[in-house]
Amino acid sequence: MNSAQEHVPQEASRASLRPQVQALVTALLIYLATVMLPLEDVHLPIDGYVPVHTVLEFISVLISFLVFAIIWSTPSRHVSTSLVIISLSLLSAGMLDFLHMMSINGMPDFVTTNDSQKSISFWLAARATVAAGLLSGCIIRKNVAISRTNRIALALLFVGASMATAWMVLFHQRLVPHFFIGGHGTTLLKSSAEVVLVSVFAVAAWRFYVLARSSGEAYYAIMFGAASLSAVGELFFANYLVANDMQNMVGHLYKIVSYWMVFRAMFLLSVRKPYEILSQQTQALREVNEALRVRSLALASTATPVCVTDIHGIIRWRNRAAIALCPGAHDESMSLFDPVLTPDPDERRKMKQALVNGEVWRDLVHLHKDQEHLYLDRTVTPIRSDVGALEGYVAVSENITRNVQTQARHQRVLQTALDGYWLSRADGKFLESNGAFARMTGYSQDELLNMSVYDLASVPEQENIRRYLALAVQNGHARFSCRHIRKDGSILPLDMSVAYDPQSLHCYVFCRDMSEHEQHSMAKQDLERQLQHAQKIQALGQLTGGIAHDFNNILASVLGYANLALSRFAQDKESKLALYLREIVTASERARDLIAKMMTFARTQPVGPMRVISVSQVVQEVIAMLRPSIPTSIQLSCRSDEERSILMEAGELNQVLVNLIINARDAIAGQGRIDIRVRGCKMKGQVCAITHERLFGQYTCIEVGDNGSGIADEHLGSLFDPFFTTKEVGRGTGLGLSVVQGILQKCGGHAIVSSQPGRGSLFQLLFPLVHGSEEVTLAVIGEKRARPGNGQAIWVVDDERAVAGFLGELLDDSGYEVRLFNDPLIALSALRSNHQRIELLISDQTMPGLTGLQLTSHARELRPGLPVIICTGFGEGIDSKDLDRYQIDRLFIKPVSAPELLKAIADLLSHHLPAESAQ
Repeated sequence: MNSAQEHVPQEASRASLRPQVQALVTALLIYLATVMLPLEDVHLPIDGYVPVHTVLEFISVLISFLVFAIIWSTPSRHVSTSLVIISLSLLSAGMLDFLHMMSINGMPDFVTTNDSQKSISFWLAARATVAAGLLSGCIIRKNVAISRTNRIALALLFVGASMATAWMVLFHQRLVPHFFIGGHGTTLLKSSAEVVLVSVFAVAAWRFYVLARSSGEAYYAIMFGAASLSAVGELFFANYLVANDMQNMVGHLYKIVSYWMVFRAMFLLSVRKPYEILSQQTQALREVNEALRVRSLALASTATPVCVTDIHGIIRWRNRAAIALCPGAHDESMSLFDPVLTPDPDERRKMKQALVNGEVWRDLVHLHKDQEHLYLDRTVTPIRSDVGALEGYVAVSENITRNVQTQARHQRVLQTALDGYWLSRADGKFLESNGAFARMTGYSQDELLNMSVYDLASVPEQENIRRYLALAVQNGHARFSCRHIRKDGSILPLDMSVAYDPQSLHCYVFCRDMSEHEQHSMAKQDLERQLQHAQKIQALGQLTGGIAHDFNNILASVLGYANLALSRFAQDKESKLALYLREIVTASERARDLIAKMMTFARTQPVGPMRVISVSQVVQEVIAMLRPSIPTSIQLSCRSDEERSILMEAGELNQVLVNLIINARDAIAGQGRIDIRVRGCKMKGQVCAITHERLFGQYTCIEVGDNGSGIADEHLGSLFDPFFTTKEVGRGTGLGLSVVQGILQKCGGHAIVSSQPGRGSLFQLLFPLVHGSEEVTLAVIGEKRARPGNGQAIWVVDDERAVAGFLGELLDDSGYEVRLFNDPLIALSALRSNHQRIELLISDQTMPGLTGLQLTSHARELRPGLPVIICTGFGEGIDSKDLDRYQIDRLFIKPVSAPELLKAIADLLSHHLPAESAQ
């Protein structure tokens, strides 16, 4: 409904009310005439009254049913609540009027005996229903919609109420008030009820009149007339004395007319008014279609999408191609500047600005269609009349989606490639590059567009690149390696593949970063050098162990025979012979200790059990051993605040100190100082560099410090990692501190490292405190001692005759019965023939034919429980598992200490019963 229809002129409301007011005035005049004339004295014969009354009531029932039918058959969306209530009230009234018609005197009995009381009860119920319906209809506006469910619910309510009224009047008349007294006419209650109904109808009429005046609608005017005639007609029913007088007849005529006016009003809203609106809409649609048909014929056959808009950009027409291109935009009031047709706000702004300036606008437009992307090359041109006035715009679009998608696919491939890509002219000027190449060089893609390939290369490389680009132009392709310079100045090695396009005169280049490849190659070379160095160290250790084995056998002979000579032939301990022999013994012991240190360092000396050792003594021995290998320009000092002992194997502490001192020496360039200090210290939450736990309490501390180059902060966390080293290639394997870490963890030690680059480093080795000490007192060599042996049979097997002879002399001098063998196979043969004449076996480990462990195994088969002592100059290959498996009682490393050997023999023999004499 347009604005002209919404604001009805006052004259229209008066025109619609005029006939209704005239009808009301006529009805009132008729009423006044009946009041002035004695119509109550005019009676129809009862035989004629009943048929007339029946016809009149039947007409009113028929009209009421027609009202209900027309409203009930109208769809719910076109019917309001007020109309449904009025139609249902007339339906109920029609049902009750039918019962009223059938219950009057003169009609055949209906269900029960007919009488005037029943007839009047049905009459008043019907009129009350109509009055209530009209009053509700004027209070509830006709535009209040009602659902189908509510329609059915109201229908059931009205029909149920009517049936309840009928049941009560027909079967329970005593419950109904008396409206008629037989032989005396109507009661005052009946007249009062009629007056009330007159008032209700009058109120409804006044309400409909007000609505008609305010809206100007014919419906309210007709309903005003219907309510007014109902009120006037009810006046006749309030005044009649007998049922068959003329006032009753006139009242029934007014009732029929009022029902007919309600039918007219309902027909107007439900049938004629929708039909008029539909006709108007149909006519408007014809006009619009005609206009669109005329416009569309101009461009209907073109395959190019075309849209015609007004001067504001509102689309007035578009051809079939435009509809097919963008079928979602069906609303012809949509603007060309709407986001649906031009999503990009920058494009919309530029388009508006160009069109305001009277210019032609052309650009790429990106649309979304059914989850697809469309790209249009759109041109918008102003439409002007013959006099130059702006009439609107015409937008012509070309679908270039396939071309754009192809370009975008190529760009995505290039941008996501791991290799770099760039496009350049034949002279090397960059025209395009991808993100990978920008990340390689450190320049942004915009910066690269202002550069050439020669800006990224050094002078020698520029000539190399120029030569290969010329080769690519000549042959169409080329592949070469070069080195670019990144933005930060670092070198970027590249492997390039060039393709030349003679049509565009452009070079298409893919390049691969070879930095990681070169790093892997260098790392591989470093590992190979480290492996070679480690193999060299391993070979040196094996060589050292082999030499030490033979040298230990020699030392065993020299030291043993010197001790024997000192004890047997140098009775005067102050003589020159005794002095010379003691010097030989001292030199031999020093050689023995040196060989032991070499074997420990070479990892061929078997690690013994941890025991309480003197820290200061081990430190002094290490310093004495390393002093020749440290330049004289480096000062090596040692200070011990007090005598300290720790629970550890002396050889392992020796190795720890050697690694730290060698590292300190390598950190000093030229002159410097290495300080070693032994002291007690208290930890207050310092963090261990090995276990990373906080330390608290008292510890024994060994400090190794230097004033060398120091350690960088970023390297402190990796010092104890295997193969980590800050030394140049060839000077370190990166295994020294990892060995230190393993030894310290074994004995429960910790390490704290502090360093300042350029000012030196300090390593603090922390060991748990040892309560008490363990002292071993050995007999002084050369001193007279008691003979521990008592003729026990001891067999000595050693392929070195000097060693076997020394042991034989020592044991014979100590009171034992000794049998010597230089071949283990001969010793095994002797055991098989006379195994009862042996109480202890002393054997070398490394011998031709049989090892000491193999000989032990054969001997135990012949003589179970036989005590065995293994003496060897080369401990590699013998570990604790071998000792346990072969049940070796003692293991000695040559040269053997005579007092320790004699003490071990005495202990073993004291725990085994002597063998029975041979039979």
